[in-house]
Order: sequence, then structure tokens, then C-alpha cells
Amino acid sequence: GHDAIYMHLDVTEESEWGAVVEETVNHFGRLDILVNIAGILDPRSILDIEPEVWKKTMEISTVGVFLGTRAVAVQMACSGGGAIVNIASIAGKEGNPKLGPYSASKAGVILFTKNMAADYGHAGIRCNA
Repeated sequence: GHDAIYMHLDVTEESEWGAVVEETVNHFGRLDILVNIAGILDPRSILDIEPEVWKKTMEISTVGVFLGTRAVAVQMACSGGGAIVNIASIAGKEGNPKLGPYSASKAGVILFTKNMAADYGHAGIRCNA
């Protein structure tokens, strides 16, 4: 009984975020919530992780959150506000064996969320992690 749509999205592609936001607003008339949940985990020690894995982890977990948040913020502000939920982890607050890239990316998500809340709370946009 609920109205839902599916759209494929590569969170690291800005143009795809634009298309998803546009389609969402066209279908529902507004955009009220974003949950940034995409992430990857490759549990290996820093000495065993290739730079490409580090970069991919950061690209998905931090750049994806930035692009998604940026894509929805204007729509939310224009409609009076909304909520952005960024999935973080306790690993972003403490060191853990074999979680270097993951922990670093989640620490970035936590701090980005605090900055977003400070920047856009006045526009009625709640941002939590």
C-alpha cells in the first residue's frame, strides 16, 4: 500500500545523484529524508591494504556522503527542511585492528555530519549520524 520507487545509484557519481533527486521530486513532489548508508569494509592491516582499496573506501564512504548531502540540501531547504541520516560507526571514534580505511572514513562521516548540522540546521535540515 505504500508508494515507492527504485533507482540505481553509484554514490560516487555526482550526475547520478542529480538524476535521483530530480526523479524523486518529480514522483513525490518533495524530498524529506536521505539516509547515506553505502560503505565498504575490507578488514586487513594497513600494510596489507592496497592504496586502491583505501581510495575506494574513502570515495564511497566520504565522497558519497558529501555528494548525496549536497544533492538533497537545496531541495530540502526549499521545502522547509528535512532529515539526513549518515550511517557512521563506533570504529570512527576508536582504533581497531584491521579497520584502518573503514575507521578513517567513518571518522570523516561523523565530523562531516556535525558540520552539516551546524551549516544547515537554520534551514530546518536535521543531520545526524
